[in-house]
Amino acid sequence: MRELWSQKYKVPDVPEGESGPWKIDSFTVDEDAARLDIIDSGARAVRPGTYKRLTRNGSVIMSDTNVELRDHLFLFGRMKDASSVLIHGLGLGCAVNAAILHGVARIDVVELDADVIKLVGRHYVDKATKSGVQLNIYRGDARTYRFPPGASWDAVWHDIWDTICPDNLKTMGTLHRRYERRCKWQGSWARPECELVRTGGRS
Repeated sequence: MRELWSQKYKVPDVPEGESGPWKIDSFTVDEDAARLDIIDSGARAVRPGTYKRLTRNGSVIMSDTNVELRDHLFLFGRMKDASSVLIHGLGLGCAVNAAILHGVARIDVVELDADVIKLVGRHYVDKATKSGVQLNIYRGDARTYRFPPGASWDAVWHDIWDTICPDNLKTMGTLHRRYERRCKWQGSWARPECELVRTGGRS
């Protein structure tokens, strides 16, 4: 029963393809690899299964593994009662997919890279349209993109970083201050983990 939630939020229907340095493909983690991962990674171990991943120049930027989806659980929970969501960073689209699944009426996405939008955006626009959801994807830098005065959302999610690093906290703080009066709730990908690394593992 523990894995039902992660199965729900996987994105197997995202089409595979390449654009510029970016690529979407599938990969499989077998029982032996998962067993070794549990030994090496503990709670952040990937369970056996077939997954999708988004890579840039061969480096994995995002996947729909149980580990990465767990990093979004706070957001997924907020979407159940949200009518509008702003997502900074499209990536593989797991956050957008969850918003569509929960019937969020309006989803705004800001994505910096045109190749990511080309690879992923059309799939979710089509999926949102079929679900009666309004999805707007804007090309721009989340750190500088400006929405019109008065624009607001029930939830805002910032996910523009490739790795878990305490250096990300400065930008997270800036974004949270910018949107604190424009939303009921906001969060940043892996913020608790970044804070833990900064303190050397001390909570």
